[in-house]
Amino acid sequence: MAYEGDRAGYVQMLAAATVAAGILRRPSAFALVASLGVLISNPGDMSKAAGEWRDPKLSGGADLDAIKEQLITLKGRIKNDGHWEGDAYNVFSTAVDDFAVQLDNAKRYRQGAGDTLDQTASLYHATFEVVRLIVYCMGIIAAVYIASKLYPPWGAAVELWVTGVLEKLDGIVKAIISRKLKAVGAVGILLWMLNGFQKDQERLFWGMQALPQQETDFTQVSLQYDKNGGLVQKPDTSAFNVPNMKGSSFIPGIPGL
Repeated sequence: MAYEGDRAGYVQMLAAATVAAGILRRPSAFALVASLGVLISNPGDMSKAAGEWRDPKLSGGADLDAIKEQLITLKGRIKNDGHWEGDAYNVFSTAVDDFAVQLDNAKRYRQGAGDTLDQTASLYHATFEVVRLIVYCMGIIAAVYIASKLYPPWGAAVELWVTGVLEKLDGIVKAIISRKLKAVGAVGILLWMLNGFQKDQERLFWGMQALPQQETDFTQVSLQYDKNGGLVQKPDTSAFNVPNMKGSSFIPGIPGL
């Protein structure tokens, strides 16, 4: 869905509401305008971001399906050509299978993020339509208020009517703000969790805009990222780990060294 015009519409309606509040000249009207200002959002950009989460190529990111297909093709070619056999091939095959699973997980996470942003954009667009009605009501109230000045007998009744309607509108807007804040909080937590799940893939997907920029630990699949060589087999350095035994001495005469 396209909601590109919603933000501009929000700004225009807020300006109209400000004019109406200026005509009514009462604190409740200006408070209502301030509350409407809190509801300004950009559903169009949210909808666009949802598409980029589902398809990283839209934002210049990596094609996860293509990466997975290339890995599977490489695995089959190595097996058929007989370049690696025995334990060496088994280690490589297991690493590729594990990494392919992580690619599938990343794709599901991104799909979930896209769906969440789409639903949030729809919610904000619905809010936009409600705000439009509220501003329209404020315009009617302002027009009736002006008319009451031309016919003084209506003055007292119109004053009471204006006060009652503004209070009801304020209650509606505050309820919308409460729901909006809950939605924003839920989306924020979800995206934070998704970024946490995906951070171990970041170093593979240089340029992907919607992923966190942390370094990645590929030890779970016995791989590491090399700046010049790309994704390579992680060397076994366990032989270089020397335990630090308290009270022992590797250099005679110097305790603890």
